Amino acid sequence: MKKGFKIVGIIVLVFIIGVLVWCLVPTRFCNIDAQQVEKIEVFDGSRGVELEISDSEEIAYLVDNWNQASASKRIIPLPAGGFKFHVTVYLESGKTEEFTINTEDDAKREIIYYKRAKGNLCYEYLDELAEKAG
Repeated sequence: MKKGFKIVGIIVLVFIIGVLVWCLVPTRFCNIDAQQVEKIEVFDGSRGVELEISDSEEIAYLVDNWNQASASKRIIPLPAGGFKFHVTVYLESGKTEEFTINTEDDAKREIIYYKRAKGNLCYEYLDELAEKAG
């Protein structure tokens, strides 16, 4: 009986360590080829302004920054009552990439919340564009 508890304890411990490593090790936030992007749509949730970015230089700037940013997953996401920027990247293949940028350090992709570890999510840049447009 004691042997069974030890095995279960080891399995639980390995599972917990695996979850912690999966959550805490930073990963690339995006992996998008800027050459394949047709346009980027950004909706500012606080101003109600929608931006359409189709200039190749602006697209390259945004995508390069998002590709270079790394982020770690949040173990327990903080409750969010909305979003600042909802980003939709339209690719030439017809696919889309969607994510939300809430602050300079916080983002959400699908159901996973991320905390920026390094790099730039272009929060201030998008905020300036939305302010000019709105």
